[in-house]
Amino acid sequence: MQRLSILACELVTLAFAGSFTLGCGGGGKSGAGVDAGHGDGGMSVGFGGVGGRNGTGGAVGTGGSSTTSTGCDTFNPCGGSVVGVWKLPATLLCGPSVTTLANCPLYTKTDNFQETGTLTFRADGSTQSVMTADGTSSISYPSTCATGSTCPIGTSAPDHGLSVSCGESTPGTCRCDYVYDNAVITNKEGSYTTSGGTMTGFSSGSTSTSSPVDYCVQGDTLLVHFTDSTSGYKITMAFEKQ
Repeated sequence: MQRLSILACELVTLAFAGSFTLGCGGGGKSGAGVDAGHGDGGMSVGFGGVGGRNGTGGAVGTGGSSTTSTGCDTFNPCGGSVVGVWKLPATLLCGPSVTTLANCPLYTKTDNFQETGTLTFRADGSTQSVMTADGTSSISYPSTCATGSTCPIGTSAPDHGLSVSCGESTPGTCRCDYVYDNAVITNKEGSYTTSGGTMTGFSSGSTSTSSPVDYCVQGDTLLVHFTDSTSGYKITMAFEKQ
């Protein structure tokens, strides 16, 4: 099973020439910030970068290459009580997965970090998602993939535990290194309602939508099912109760 994660999909602080969206979801808003960028046009999982305050560079992405697993067409929206605290990140049970980065086939990425967080649904109809990251990550790609064929200059957000260093590592090759020290990936609140097996106002930090989603609570597992508005893929996520 694949862990569903903002950073695990991609962490990009540059504007690639052309479009670059990941197959695992819609394009995120630009930036090297510390809040998850939200895909335009509704539900979108796995954003094209870490956007938000203190962000620089980047661009909204479209396109990308992906594969999709089977088994997402059938879902039983059994409903149930979601009140409680659920662990983040979620597990992606079925749906698309990344294969390549559009327009930049020599792009490489190395991760050595851990994300932890919680998704809370309260009885009063309010909800909150909080997630942090610790560790390191790096990306490398030909400078021809960058806007203007120029390597970006990374900026840090020390108040939020994020350090970014970008530049030309070797002639014609760009590299960005990230260091997360309890970095705040997301911290937001909202509201939700449920009716039968449908939830409105669903938000898990990396994923949010104004459209209803199907859900089912099975013991200590919350299953959420929806259609990605950008790719059209059907996706099922699982959250374990804390």
